[in-house]
Order: sequence, then structure tokens, then C-alpha cells
Amino acid sequence: MDQLALLFVVLLGAVISVPVGDRFGLPAPVLMTLLGIVLALLGFVPNVDIPPALILPTLLPPLLYAAVRRTSWRQFTAHKRPIFLLAVALVFVTTFCVALVSHAIVPGLSVAAAVALGALVAPPDPVAATAVAGQLGLPRRLVSILEGEGLFNDVTAIVLYHVAIAAAVSGEFS
Repeated sequence: MDQLALLFVVLLGAVISVPVGDRFGLPAPVLMTLLGIVLALLGFVPNVDIPPALILPTLLPPLLYAAVRRTSWRQFTAHKRPIFLLAVALVFVTTFCVALVSHAIVPGLSVAAAVALGALVAPPDPVAATAVAGQLGLPRRLVSILEGEGLFNDVTAIVLYHVAIAAAVSGEFS
């Protein structure tokens, strides 16, 4: 299977997962994750070589644009305190918890590399969270907080990641 065929299989899986999820009462992101796990376990599926410099500028802007279009700015300003606490404080706490555990478990892992790892896994996926929240029938206030938090948690994690990488390369925090 070449990479173009794999791309079409992934796109077809994404398109099909929405009605299948509706039919069985499961969120589409859960089905997409399961499809990704199945594809990862199949031996004949090729590794996809995407230059790392393309991931952030090609994937993040469309996701953020979709989140901005869905966000009610009146709700956003009404709930800005919990949104910023989740988007900044929770990402910092998650980053440092992951860094602490990974630094303790992995021998030879520097603190800066552990913080970089923590920043990579800290921000939750706002698209999946709002999709699941919508299907669960959560209150609109909570959904708007999740959507608003999704706009800023990636920014916080990216800043933390770049600071950690700079510290790992230079050998010091400044």
C-alpha cells in the first residue's frame, strides 16, 4: 500500500466514522482513534514520512479556525477566567507532572527534555473534547469553556515546548 492509497483510506475512515458513530452512539473521534490503532498494528501499512516542519503549520491552523468559528464570543468573555485557568495553568501543571514522572522513570533524560515531552502531551484535543461533550449533552456553559480552552492550550504548550527545546540545546533556562 503506497502513501497515497493510505491517505485515501484514512480520509475514507474519517468520513465513514461520523455516520457509524451516530448509528452506534459513539463519538467519531473514538472511532477514528480505533481506526488509527488498527492501521498502526497492520504490518503492510507503510510508514508515512512527513517533514516535521510541515505538521504544525498545516494541521493546527484549520483546527483553530474551526474552533474560532464555533466559539460564542459572548460566552467566551463570560467564562474567560476558567478558560484561561484551564488553558494555561492546567497545561503547565500537566507539563510538569509528565516531566517529573518521565525524568524519574527514564534514566539519563534531562530535565529540559522531560519538560519538552510534557509540553508535547499536555494540551488535550479540543476537537475531540467538544465532539464528545456535544454527544453527551453537557451544559452549554461547559462546552463553551472547553471550546475556549481549546483555542489557547495549544499556544501555551507550544511556548513551553520551545522554551524547553531552547534549554535542552543551550544547556540552561534563561
